[in-house]
Amino acid sequence: MAETYDVVTNVNLPLIGEGVPRMESRAKVTGTTRYAADEPLAGALYAALVTSAHARGTLTAIDTQAAEAVPGVRLVLTHRNMPALGEVTPFVAGGVGQSSFFPLAGTEIRYAGQILGLVVADTPEIAREAAKLVRSQVAPEDATASIHVDAAPDPVPVPEDILPPIRVGDPEAVFAAADHVVEGEWITPIQHHNPIELWSTAAEWRDGGLLAHVPSQWVTGTRAALATAFDLPVSRVRVLSRYVGGGFGSKATVMNHTYIACTAARMLGRPVKLEVGRTEMFGVASMRPGATQRLRVAVADGRLTALEHVQNGQTSRFDTLFLPGTEQTSRMYAWAAVRGDEATVATDVNTPGFMRSPAEVPAMFALESAVDEAAWAAGVDPLDLRLNSSAAGGDPVSGLPWTSHGLDACLRRGAEAFGWSDWRPETRALRRGDWLHGYGLASAVYPTYTAPATADLRLGSDLSATLTGGAHDLGTGTYTIVRQIVAAELGIPPEGVAVDLGDSDHAPNAVAGGSRQTASFGSAVLDAARRVRSRIIQLATAEDGMLAGADPTGIAFAGGTMTASDGARRSSPMSWALPPSA
Repeated sequence: MAETYDVVTNVNLPLIGEGVPRMESRAKVTGTTRYAADEPLAGALYAALVTSAHARGTLTAIDTQAAEAVPGVRLVLTHRNMPALGEVTPFVAGGVGQSSFFPLAGTEIRYAGQILGLVVADTPEIAREAAKLVRSQVAPEDATASIHVDAAPDPVPVPEDILPPIRVGDPEAVFAAADHVVEGEWITPIQHHNPIELWSTAAEWRDGGLLAHVPSQWVTGTRAALATAFDLPVSRVRVLSRYVGGGFGSKATVMNHTYIACTAARMLGRPVKLEVGRTEMFGVASMRPGATQRLRVAVADGRLTALEHVQNGQTSRFDTLFLPGTEQTSRMYAWAAVRGDEATVATDVNTPGFMRSPAEVPAMFALESAVDEAAWAAGVDPLDLRLNSSAAGGDPVSGLPWTSHGLDACLRRGAEAFGWSDWRPETRALRRGDWLHGYGLASAVYPTYTAPATADLRLGSDLSATLTGGAHDLGTGTYTIVRQIVAAELGIPPEGVAVDLGDSDHAPNAVAGGSRQTASFGSAVLDAARRVRSRIIQLATAEDGMLAGADPTGIAFAGGTMTASDGARRSSPMSWALPPSA
């Protein structure tokens, strides 16, 4: 059954466009900001990974004697002495884990860079040097790590009960009637994550409970996953990630090295700190999968009329991940007919995952390339072709109206801003002095996501506010944004608003991914601030209040003062309305 929504258009957004200093900027530029790996843990030991150079095979032997003999080495953890964990459910199956395959559960090698062991020592240097002394023997098997080679397996269609194929109109009839048809294949490679902040885990067990410092886009989910894996009540696990040095989807799930580091800390009864090396980051976690896009596009009477799009996306042999790009391309323009199909190709890699606009980037690259070629073939200005094919009238697949559709305005504004009117279809036609200039045009789309969110806001009688929540700052300014919201709604200085995020003991929140956090957590913060405001107004307008009898809807907050908009324009400091214990 289709859902419909009421669209709110008269939203007052006084904070948009106003520049303010970032709350954490001084700490970041002076180097005093603490990321997960920077947290000091008394008596901490240090860990280093041992990884596989083989992409597929069986581990027949692993020799740890030389590593264990190094002075200062406290533990070498492999599949031979790894304790069993509780259930680790991957994200693709509705959990929080990065993949369903746990590398220290046995001797099977499933991808290059797979973790074979962990060395724990008194210093990072000892751990790294000892890790180099671990010797493994592998019976290798032929492996295929790319979908763009002849040896790649055949694509497997995504089951229709999971993702129905897209069918609109009669594509073949529309293609037959078209003035021009363009078809082609566009391929994109694996793209690996490399945020400035390396992946890490600092784990400490206290009185049977677990404290984990992890760079995370979802401390609430990470806490739940660790509690399940180590058979603990959720209340006995705390995850801290107050600052994140870039995520882009890579830190949205719990990676295997985190489970392993926490296990080592439990076995040794000492805190353990593991920082994944830059080269190791290419194997131990997810990445944007390789993909192939096959498209056919029709043009008639200067507009786009039909689309056929088949996407083959890479996945691992043990998990099936698909990122439905056809969901985006089929809705981009007002197609009269659409056929969209999705398939996956299983390869010998770690399970792919989310990287900035995961479904949109490869699919929109292909579509916009095809649209440009269609414009060239039809002799139509690429801007005009897109505007003539506008889908502003509604979703071409479902027929439902959009909540908003600003693409046409974006195209026109962008064209005006950089002088698209100077564009010429001929090559080498545009010069500025001795320089040749080329103009290109492309559209893009991204869905608007929101998720349940909670925030805790407390206002003291001195008008100092404290805001907490299990939300995150990935470097995008969350601390500053929510501080602005509270300050603007309550009419108090931003400097008086303390914000504490990235703690799983705070109010739970959804993953900070899909560009949803500000819309979700920000809305919860706004709601909390409005509740506090309403309570202050209730106290101030009571019979014995400083603004007794004033219209509650006409009271303004600014500079720590409330002003009633009645004839006398009475004012009162907000603090006078607050009891000392507020």
